Amino acid sequence: MSSSRHSVGRVGGDSVVRGGGGVPDHLTWYLVLLIAFLGLAGFFDSFATTFRYAMMTYVRAGFEMDFGPMVGMYRWVYLGSCLAFVPRVLADVWGRKAMLWTTMAGLCFLQWLVGFARTATEYIFLITVLSVFYKSDIWQLVISEEAPPRHRGLYAAVTAVLSACGGVALGGLVRQMGEDNAEAWRDVARFPVWGLFAGIPVVFFMRETRHFRATKLRRDGRIGLDLLAAPFRRAYRRPLVVLSIMKVFFAGGAIVAISLLGTEYLRVDNGFGPATVGRVVQYEVVAIMAAWLSAGYLSDRLGRHLCLYVFGGLYVAALLNMALLPKGSNGVVIAFVVQIFASMAVFAILRVATMELFPNDFRAIGSAWTDLFMTMFAAGTATLLGYLTHKTDAGTYRIDLSTCIIAAAAVALMVLPLFALLRETHGRRLEEV
Repeated sequence: MSSSRHSVGRVGGDSVVRGGGGVPDHLTWYLVLLIAFLGLAGFFDSFATTFRYAMMTYVRAGFEMDFGPMVGMYRWVYLGSCLAFVPRVLADVWGRKAMLWTTMAGLCFLQWLVGFARTATEYIFLITVLSVFYKSDIWQLVISEEAPPRHRGLYAAVTAVLSACGGVALGGLVRQMGEDNAEAWRDVARFPVWGLFAGIPVVFFMRETRHFRATKLRRDGRIGLDLLAAPFRRAYRRPLVVLSIMKVFFAGGAIVAISLLGTEYLRVDNGFGPATVGRVVQYEVVAIMAAWLSAGYLSDRLGRHLCLYVFGGLYVAALLNMALLPKGSNGVVIAFVVQIFASMAVFAILRVATMELFPNDFRAIGSAWTDLFMTMFAAGTATLLGYLTHKTDAGTYRIDLSTCIIAAAAVALMVLPLFALLRETHGRRLEEV
């Protein structure tokens, strides 16, 4: 290495590595504390995200609704969550710190309000507004910009693992609900009100990321509408298109379909009660933790491409087993948890790669565009799934849930190879984009 690679300067009073955009090439105490506080913030993000899917079968039972109509109403949740585009854009305008605190406070307050919904329409409205906050994922942007390039995937994974503890807490609360208490989900929904205090460390401890400070100085306060169109420039058109297609069909299609029908498939088709479903939710979260760690560590060493194909193949195999194994067997539970692990590993790689394929000036906006397209497609997935699972006069689904799972596996198998069209990005400094 050249001596300039090791030379140290001062940016905003912090010791940094020159040539690295002000990002230290090693683990610092500030980074350790930042990961801890981002994990605390993500705890309630994970709780809200998991609640939306894991509790749907109990919420619709509490409102005495059939599964199909409830799923169909989720199209409004996905359409409304397209507004998560706004916090992402504002993160590139106002800064990461301000938007992280805003989304944290809004998320916890709205999740608390969900527990007071009087009708299914009120419930859908509240989780629609709630989704704007937890879909923004500002924490991912912060850790991607503050982590050393060689360990970006791993540090993002560690932060995600800490965040996923919120899902573990949710699973514990589900297990205590009881089979006959139709209103128990409300107490579960109100738990995150304590998260309003989690934003205090962000206000008093976290500093703005170095990348944003440098970008803000270059802009000299001038921001135009051309910033929104920047990801569509010729140089970035390929990653924008490829990542959008992959997120649209893999995340907005396959993952959303399985998330919406997963708990119903376990509870109704396989006959598992709240105790089992609660344990499965906790297994899911452990699987998500393992997925982020595995994807982060391995993709930092073996490359994003190889790991995505390995985890993608595992995801397809797990879905097929989940659909074809005997109903009510332990194999269904195992396959369900494995597909969660594999799908989150693929999604983790896509998220990190997105941060590495757009430059500092519009990194959040580039990610926001890809997620906007994904969310719009997710609304269509919910609408279609709601129609297919609307019960007929005979009391059966128009299409078997197992068939929906097989269709999701086929969609994933078709779109995952598109990742080969993108350059390998592991170990890449963000300043090189």
